[in-house]
Amino acid sequence: MAKERKNVEAQGRLPRLRRQASLECDDFATLIERCAILFDALIKESEVEGYSWKINAEGKTIVTVNGEPMAVRLMERLDKHPIPPPPPPKRRPGAPWEPNFMSLRSPQFEWTSTGELTFQIEARMDYGERKNWKDTKTASLEKKLSSILAGLSSASVSISALREKEEAREREWAEDERRRLERARNSETQRRLRRNLVKHTELWERAERLRAFIKGVENRLKFSPLVEQEMAQTWVDWAHKQADLLDPMQGNLALITTLDVQLESWFSGSHYGQVEKGWWPE
Repeated sequence: MAKERKNVEAQGRLPRLRRQASLECDDFATLIERCAILFDALIKESEVEGYSWKINAEGKTIVTVNGEPMAVRLMERLDKHPIPPPPPPKRRPGAPWEPNFMSLRSPQFEWTSTGELTFQIEARMDYGERKNWKDTKTASLEKKLSSILAGLSSASVSISALREKEEAREREWAEDERRRLERARNSETQRRLRRNLVKHTELWERAERLRAFIKGVENRLKFSPLVEQEMAQTWVDWAHKQADLLDPMQGNLALITTLDVQLESWFSGSHYGQVEKGWWPE
């Protein structure tokens, strides 16, 4: 026989609370009454210690201990029983044989009440912190109220400590990420500045190569007839203009000498695809 847990909600009214509450207990009247009595005793004893109770918008029972709210619930353990498939129908004499597909269906189960309750804290806590108190053969939940109250107090400390650890871990991660992004932005700024330097250098070199070629043509024209020199002068003037268009030093020098690089707001330091190789080793 397999044993499972199942949560069954019943509408009732938490004692000492002003609004409708959803107690997580079986829908048998006896268990609803027992759940109400358990919560009543627990709430009365806990309020003396300064605990407060409420039902949140999702219908969960919330107890606040030392400023830490945590959800709690009562669950009943139910026994799970397999339901055997129905016997195949009797075959009439002379009737053709037909396969019995009922034997191929998925297993069916039914649940039966055990009357055994578990009080559970629904919260993230440090490993090993107690969350459950159960009915046992030697003691019922009613005899474990003091242990539950102590457990709620211990749970509040554990919840607070775990949250502080996670917040510290998040702050550390955020600082590491800030430093990583700062290094990545500085590296990307240098990469773009060097890329522009190389681009301007290559443009200037191309312009100087054109000028050297144009100068060679002009020197050769000196030995040509005057008519040819006059006809070629139009080409020489045009060629010099093309060289000047390539030469970055013929434009605004501030665009060459500036160290201001505006990176994109979405820049994360990750490069997708292959980054071109530069002149400088990485």
